[in-house]
Amino acid sequence: MPQIIAYLKRHWNGAERLSIAVLLNLVALRLALGQIGHPVGVVLILFITLSALVLLWQTVGGWRLANNLMRQSGDLFSALLAYAAVLFVVIYALAQTIELISSEIYVPEPNVMIAPQSLLLVDQGRTVIAAGEMTYHLETALKATLATNPEIVTLRLDSAGGNIFAARAIALLIAANTLTTEVTNRCFSACTIAFAAGAKRRLGPDGQLGFHGYAYDSEFRVQTSNVTDEQARDRVFLATRGFESGFLDRVYATPHSELWIPDRTTLLTAGVLTKPAQ
Repeated sequence: MPQIIAYLKRHWNGAERLSIAVLLNLVALRLALGQIGHPVGVVLILFITLSALVLLWQTVGGWRLANNLMRQSGDLFSALLAYAAVLFVVIYALAQTIELISSEIYVPEPNVMIAPQSLLLVDQGRTVIAAGEMTYHLETALKATLATNPEIVTLRLDSAGGNIFAARAIALLIAANTLTTEVTNRCFSACTIAFAAGAKRRLGPDGQLGFHGYAYDSEFRVQTSNVTDEQARDRVFLATRGFESGFLDRVYATPHSELWIPDRTTLLTAGVLTKPAQ
């Protein structure tokens, strides 16, 4: 403990070695704080308070070190390096704090991603079409539609993606009702989780399935979630639905910023599409 106190005092007084002060105490420590996830509520307040205290310790020590270097040795380059490091941590800390606070108070624009969704019945009421984002509103609408239309056997999906947690809820509904899933247009990202739940899975001539790895989305962020864990969880689910391991390797190796759209042969071979009855 005395060593830790001495270390803290040494930086605070601007007496630390330049390399340790700049690389460790300023840059590395601030970058490490930037890797902390997205705390909320009281935890967010505590984190911002702690970050501010650390920033005070960092900047005062760094500034004093730069002044000492100028006054004692006239080493302009080293002093400028220390000043630059101080400026970096201040800007980085402010940017992180603004991002955390803005994401905490974010309010979706009206009718963006949260509009109630209606479902269309076709094929004499045997097929229900779900078009739009994967949301809990869609899950609620689908549940109500299935409850009042027991003759439904097929769910036709048309979605660019959405909330992975809502997609899982929709997948549970699909499995519970032993529905066939089909895509005649597109089913990308989170939509593929719902599609995978189909007892039979069909793709129309112009249909496309699009896959990629996971990433945080500020509009759908779940504070306690971990991207790696959620991805692993859905990989297990897709494997239980018959998706081949090599196919899943390719899916999760695809960056979230990109989209892999396999051809029909690949989808059939990998078990994504169910083969027609002979």
